[in-house]
Amino acid sequence: MSTVHGTKMIPIEDIELNYRNPRQEFSKESLEELANSLKKHGQVQPIVVRRKSNKYELIIGERRVRAAVYADIPRLRAEIIDLTDAEADVRRLVENIHRKDLNIWEKMNGLEAYWNIYLKDEYEQQVKEKGIQNVHGKNKKLSDIIGVSAKTIENWYRVASSTSGMGTPPERDSYLRKISFESLKIIAKYPTDVQEKLAKTIVDEKLSKRDTIAFVKLYDQNPIVDLNVLANRSKKKVETFEVTLPVERAEAIKKEAEAFNKKLTEKDLKALKHQQELTRRKLRERKRAKKLKEDRLTIELEKDMVRKYAGILSVDEIHNEVTTAFASGKLAKGEADIALEVWKQNPSWKLAQVIKVSKVKYQEEEAKKRPQIVSLLIEPSLYGRIQRYAKTEGFMLKEALLKLMDSALNQLGYSE
Repeated sequence: MSTVHGTKMIPIEDIELNYRNPRQEFSKESLEELANSLKKHGQVQPIVVRRKSNKYELIIGERRVRAAVYADIPRLRAEIIDLTDAEADVRRLVENIHRKDLNIWEKMNGLEAYWNIYLKDEYEQQVKEKGIQNVHGKNKKLSDIIGVSAKTIENWYRVASSTSGMGTPPERDSYLRKISFESLKIIAKYPTDVQEKLAKTIVDEKLSKRDTIAFVKLYDQNPIVDLNVLANRSKKKVETFEVTLPVERAEAIKKEAEAFNKKLTEKDLKALKHQQELTRRKLRERKRAKKLKEDRLTIELEKDMVRKYAGILSVDEIHNEVTTAFASGKLAKGEADIALEVWKQNPSWKLAQVIKVSKVKYQEEEAKKRPQIVSLLIEPSLYGRIQRYAKTEGFMLKEALLKLMDSALNQLGYSE
């Protein structure tokens, strides 16, 4: 049972820090901010200490003590409590383990230290006496001490041990330290070098938990694609659909993907990252070599959707395009009329192609309307007969010749 001896102001030089404090990292920026707050507003909460000969051992408040040193504050208000070594360590552990700014490696190192010092020997003795099946496990015993579920502690151990290992947390500038615990859990299954690359992308692209899940899923499917490209895809809200394939076909595709991924060694990945276009070409050649049969998928779409994806214009859109071309002088009046018909017959054509064809057709039709000049070599006797006919009927010579030709063609059956 701990005894509280009240609070008093004690000199900074009389306070001894304890190496078993779970919190081992204090950023310079946060200490400077707290130092400024202490100068401006004073000490809000007392630190907690216990007597140790003629000094005081710090139990809670190491960050405040360090900030006071920054601020040149000579004394701090402290609550003095009588505690055993075990009680002091539990108090430190419980106080720090629930802090959000305590990283996962500090939490696990603190729990591991407490286990090794106070619980491990007792646990091993109980196992010898009662059998392992009759003794609560390590996580359950720690759970009873700090008030956190055994499942949560198990997750902490798993993530901490798979991200650089217990006792050897990542370097201070590692991106693993800059992502949330939820994101750390998602990427913990990968090798350390891959974790670092994924964490960097998560930080740079500001991926949420949901984005990170989608990002990792895309990475598993496309490990050679640029990570920033995958991150951008993961942030886009896309709709997916499933295609049902015969079992044999689906299994073949799955096996081929697995076989291909197994061949991608770490060296391959580094090389392929800088030669992505070459890799895509090789994959296309491999598919052609194996003569993979592509499944044909038919999707029913409404007419407007078909026009949109095929680049086909509606009648109103065609009319507007042609009217604009006529107003801008790209089409003459007759050419515009032809353009409407041409475009209706070929709705997927571009405007430039329609204009080109319309101009040619217009010139052809205009040529048909113009009178044609024909030179005739007529025998003198026939020429005289034509002259007499023109004079008798009151026609000009040219008119008489056309009348005679028209009459003869009609008699032969070549009417209009």
